[in-house]
Amino acid sequence: MKIYIVLFSFLGFLGIYSWFSHKVGSWINVLTLQLVLSVPTLYLAELGYLSFFQATGSDLGYFIIYFTYFSSALAFAFGYLYIRIPETATRFNTSIKSSYLLITAFLVGGIALYWPIMREFTDDLFNPRRIYTATRTGYGLSYFGSMLLCYIFLVLTMFHDRISRFGKLSALAVTVVFAYLHGSKGQVIAAVFIWVTYHFVARQRQIKLRGFLIFAAVTLLLGGSLFYFMLDSVELNQLFAIVAGYADYSRNAVMLVDTETTTFFGRLTLEDNIYSRIPRALFPDKPKDFGGFLLSMKYFPEAFLLDEGVPSFGIGIYYADFSVFSILFLAICNFVGGIITKCFVVRLSLYRSPVDFLVLLFMSGITLLPIGSGYLLPEHVVISLLLFMCFKILSLRMTRRALPSGQFEQANQ
Repeated sequence: MKIYIVLFSFLGFLGIYSWFSHKVGSWINVLTLQLVLSVPTLYLAELGYLSFFQATGSDLGYFIIYFTYFSSALAFAFGYLYIRIPETATRFNTSIKSSYLLITAFLVGGIALYWPIMREFTDDLFNPRRIYTATRTGYGLSYFGSMLLCYIFLVLTMFHDRISRFGKLSALAVTVVFAYLHGSKGQVIAAVFIWVTYHFVARQRQIKLRGFLIFAAVTLLLGGSLFYFMLDSVELNQLFAIVAGYADYSRNAVMLVDTETTTFFGRLTLEDNIYSRIPRALFPDKPKDFGGFLLSMKYFPEAFLLDEGVPSFGIGIYYADFSVFSILFLAICNFVGGIITKCFVVRLSLYRSPVDFLVLLFMSGITLLPIGSGYLLPEHVVISLLLFMCFKILSLRMTRRALPSGQFEQANQ
């Protein structure tokens, strides 16, 4: 029965994506990253796992989790497609004139921030996965901050009209290499999808089904290669088993449905959104067992104590917080998320500004500040506004220098 539950949820998700793509006129859109991440891990790998192994989860647990996947995607699509964005949400003009100086400053800042880690782990630069596991605690500012600055460098480069196509591809290559040195597959994928989202959402290029199938095949090949080369001493015939292991989000979520007797009434979600925002450098006594990590300590104590990464519970954390009401909670959140995403797509079509694009990236599933937990929309809005202010201050100073004495005040009125 479990395999049919996963299969019907998979077909339902594909149906939602096809319907959504038809409505927006392009098969590469704001749901594409969710498709790319969900299909291999939540669906195909799980179907393969259930075909070869005996799953311990109950049919009810599988139904709750996979119905939640389906209903969340459907709610997002309805919010995006059928809610009209009010004009007041598009009145604030975020247009900025790109600057070579700031683009260079963000790249140099990212490298400088990560430089101490590269010096400390010089011997592991060709095996960056070891850097990833060794910097999980105490390196947050350098690790995550450096990648944020590099992402902004890439975004600003993409939006600069005077930078050639070769220059923009070079910026993408630099960002991919920099993400690879961080040892995170997710950050490499994020860099690539910043480029994809810019070309096919920000620039509103429409891709038909044939082009999308080619894109999907290339993405599958690159994704498999990324898994293979970033894992230590892995034989090719072991790759499927490892990918199936990364698909344990759903099985762990089912485990919580079946075994977790405590309802936390939002505590886990609240702690994830509070403690994850506080750098350990400012709060040395910050607990390690906050939010979802409390469940990790309970169900995977050995991995938790080693502090080298624990299995994820995926949406199971929301079930532990809200029981079956998590289905409704996540549907409402995704419905609102669809509305917010549509708002920034509309704004981007009006102003073509990297300020709006940074928020749209987050709403499309690309986290520029990949700290691992918490809903970081407020941070992405703040980052976008700070970027806007930086450009305006720089533009104001350049105007002051360019104008003769006495004309600046008149131009600034």
